Amino acid sequence: MDMETYNVKERFPVGDKGVVLLEYPTSPRHFAIYLYDQSNPTQLYGRIPETSERGALHLYLNRCDTLVEQYEQKTGRQFPIPSSAMAIIPSNGDLVMIRRGMTGYFPSDWNAPGDRKRNEETAAFQNAQHELTKAQCAAMVCGSMFGWDVPGANPEMYDEDGHFISASRLLDARTEDFDCVELFDHPALFHCCRIDPATVPEGIYRYEVRDDGENGYACEIAKHITVNHMGTILTDQPVPLNEDGSYMLGENDLNFSTGGQMTLQAYMTRDKEQTKDDFER
Repeated sequence: MDMETYNVKERFPVGDKGVVLLEYPTSPRHFAIYLYDQSNPTQLYGRIPETSERGALHLYLNRCDTLVEQYEQKTGRQFPIPSSAMAIIPSNGDLVMIRRGMTGYFPSDWNAPGDRKRNEETAAFQNAQHELTKAQCAAMVCGSMFGWDVPGANPEMYDEDGHFISASRLLDARTEDFDCVELFDHPALFHCCRIDPATVPEGIYRYEVRDDGENGYACEIAKHITVNHMGTILTDQPVPLNEDGSYMLGENDLNFSTGGQMTLQAYMTRDKEQTKDDFER
C-alpha cells in the first residue's frame, strides 16, 4: 500500500473480508479502492485507483456487492445487511434512501416534504415489500450515520421491533444460535450480546470480548467486560487469564472467518476429532 497521506472515506466489512475507499488529497489519482482481511485489516491489497469521486464510489459499491455475493455462496446464508432501505430523517421527517456500505443518504423521489406521517408510511410499506425486518432497517440507519463497522450496524443488536438490545440484557445460551469462530486455533462460539452465566452448562467456559474502541477489533478477553463490550465467547477449553482476570488477544488469537452458525448443544455433542472443515459446515 502507498505511504501517502490518505483519508478513509468508506469502510464495509463482509464476513472475513472487507472493502475500503481511500482519498489521497495530494495525489493525481485522488481515490483508491482496496480489499482487506479481517484478520489483518491494516494490510490492504487489490488496489483500484480512480480520479473522480463518483467513479470511485461506483467501483467501491460494486466491490461491496461482489463480496456479499461471495459471502452468500460460501456460507449458504443471506447476508444480514440488505442492499438498500428507506428511512426517515429524524430532524425534518424527510424520506431518504440508504445504500449498503455508504455513510449518509440519497434523497427519495417519493418524499413528501413536511409530511412525516406519510413518509413514515411510505418507508414502512417499501421496506416491507422488500421483506426487510425492522432490525435490518435500524442497523442500516446506524451504519449510514456512524459507519458500517460499528456494533450498531449489525441487525442482531436489535429486537424484532427495531429497538436496540441493551448491553446489560442477558440471553439464554441454550436457545441462541452462535457464530462459529476459532480461539487459539480451537473451535469456539461467539455471540454479539451478553450470555447469562446461569444458562452455560458445566464444562463450557464463558468469556466476554472487548473491542479496541477505534476499529472494532477484538483486543481482550475477560470474565466480564464493561467498556467496549463486543460479545461473548463460549469454549470447552479454558483461557489462561492473567492476575487481573483478562487476556490480551494477539493478532491471530481470535479468528472470525470460520463461517457458519451452531447451537451450544451441537457444539457440545460434536465429534471432538472432527476436522476444521467439518466444523465449518
